[in-house]
Amino acid sequence: MDRLLELLLLTLLVKACVICGELLIPPVQTQAQLKAFTRIAMSALNASNDAERGTIAFIGSEAVQSALGRIAPELTALKPEELWNRYKKQVEVTEILHGFPAANNPTQNNALDLDIDIALNASWFYNQWQLPILYRAREFTSYWSLIAYLAPAAATEVGTWKLNAFTGDIPGPTNTRGMWPGGYPASLPEASDRAVYAVFNQHRLDFPVRLWGNVGFVFRNEYVKNLTILMPVDTGDVTCGCNTTFTRDFCKTWTNESACKKFWYCHWVNGTTTEPYAPNGGLCRGGEKADGGATVHNCSLDATGGTVYLNGTWPAGTMDHHAHLLQKYGNWYGSSIAGDRVAELLARMVLPWETAPNVTHRHFDYYYEADMLGNPRIPDSVKFIVASVPELFGTDLGDKVKTLCRKWGWALIWSRSTRANPETSISITSKNRILDPTVEPQATNASGVGAHSTAFTDAWAKAVRARAAGDMWVITTLWDSLCAAVEQDLWVQPLRADACDNVAQCIGTDQQNRCICYV
Repeated sequence: MDRLLELLLLTLLVKACVICGELLIPPVQTQAQLKAFTRIAMSALNASNDAERGTIAFIGSEAVQSALGRIAPELTALKPEELWNRYKKQVEVTEILHGFPAANNPTQNNALDLDIDIALNASWFYNQWQLPILYRAREFTSYWSLIAYLAPAAATEVGTWKLNAFTGDIPGPTNTRGMWPGGYPASLPEASDRAVYAVFNQHRLDFPVRLWGNVGFVFRNEYVKNLTILMPVDTGDVTCGCNTTFTRDFCKTWTNESACKKFWYCHWVNGTTTEPYAPNGGLCRGGEKADGGATVHNCSLDATGGTVYLNGTWPAGTMDHHAHLLQKYGNWYGSSIAGDRVAELLARMVLPWETAPNVTHRHFDYYYEADMLGNPRIPDSVKFIVASVPELFGTDLGDKVKTLCRKWGWALIWSRSTRANPETSISITSKNRILDPTVEPQATNASGVGAHSTAFTDAWAKAVRARAAGDMWVITTLWDSLCAAVEQDLWVQPLRADACDNVAQCIGTDQQNRCICYV
């Protein structure tokens, strides 16, 4: 009888999670995540259908067409509906990437993420709530960064996506209760109901995750499509810059200037006759502000006049239903540059790298978010890895990246990973990727892999010597040397719609538009 009861309990447990040693592996999608995704997908279907005609009209507007005439005149010959249809087809193959630092560094804001050592032994892709449960000492070394990033995520996940609240108390001062919506996870299963944040690479940049790390996981679209919701702009920017309820409640928790200034979306106000006095003569106020006190983003109206961003009333889409997102993306910095933003997005999306315009708009805000309401498995959910040449090529960490790829049979692509300053006028090509022929050389059908392995190995050895000698000139010219070593055979650009018969197995195309695919 005891044995039967034991088997029954074990069966019930396996339905909720998989047992791996002492670690309970959550479902690929929990019930809470499935419920939220289903609700969001239904809302996106209706919103997208309602918006599609207006979106096509906006593509045909003077604002967008004049901008296309300057940067991609060949696209002005297309009817707006045809250009929109090309865009929709490209969405199906657009890369979804999560960037992270190869090594954990508690002094960096992006330290609260995976690193290579964790990824080497992970069974699934950990979200930012699971990591403090699994690696408490590591995460709480960066307590202020931990709180700074978890707080807006909580406001998004509970306030906007309606994911389950946690039952634990938020760590920190005694007045943290209510500091953000939904509390803190009391267990790994609770943490597993939340999201993995990623970038939707519509601009087809060579390294779109540079702001978050020097390594990027590129996911398999067919695996994560039904986990992924699309947001037209960065959810952290929306929450911190526009959700005044969140920033008010969070920032007022901190009653001294030092603590207040640890959060970019809070600012300290000294006591005046127009401001309520805090006990020490000042007040921590919410609101992400630009120089001069002006709000950074357009929180009030989209191009059609609808309120979209205030206090969490902002839209979500899916890879199937997203017509309602395009104008909202365009108008994020105001209607005066909405046409430019949308034109650049369309051109980078549908044109090959050879003819696509540079990324030129002042605000380097170049992506939708692609957020996975799930626990995507390693290695099954990952298609390949992209890594930064300037930061990792010829380093011990770069060797670890290679080890990770070899362990799971993933292709490794190196990127020039140009980092643009978002506060200055920029113009970058972002068309620089090379397949590593020394990692899983038999895994793909890329031309010239065997012929270039020696040259690539020699380039790596040269980089090792240059880094040891502190020869920065060699490091800064490393990309050109690498390109010369492998010629153009291993150059690879992101997939384009209809380029390959078996998109699920392909990682990009070469200079001759031949598909580079797993074999």
